[in-house]
Amino acid sequence: MHLERFFAAQHAACHASDVYEGRTPSSDRVLGGLSEAQLRMRPGPGLNSLVWLLWHMARTEDVAVNLVVAARAQVLDDTWMRRMNVGHRHMGTGMTADEVAELSAGADIAGVRAYRSAVGR
Repeated sequence: MHLERFFAAQHAACHASDVYEGRTPSSDRVLGGLSEAQLRMRPGPGLNSLVWLLWHMARTEDVAVNLVVAARAQVLDDTWMRRMNVGHRHMGTGMTADEVAELSAGADIAGVRAYRSAVGR
């Protein structure tokens, strides 16, 4: 398999179906039927919620792939920050437990999912 096709297949498996139409990626199967409470829940002390993980993955891809690898501007702008109801431009690495709790409780889940898809496209 050509390296670019391999990368695209792996990328597709991690994104929602609106990024790669015609496929049912694992993210749709895993996250599709979860409630808002389940997406916000932190399963234990020091652990992150699923909405935090979605935001973190999107931020990491936006910075590492869009900015560094593809040499494109990041997708994140003030409009996305308002839509997600997230006040952090960083990727979340090193956030305190209180900051993770605040983002998990306050993030707009639909906004985070839409941002992640925009980054994936």
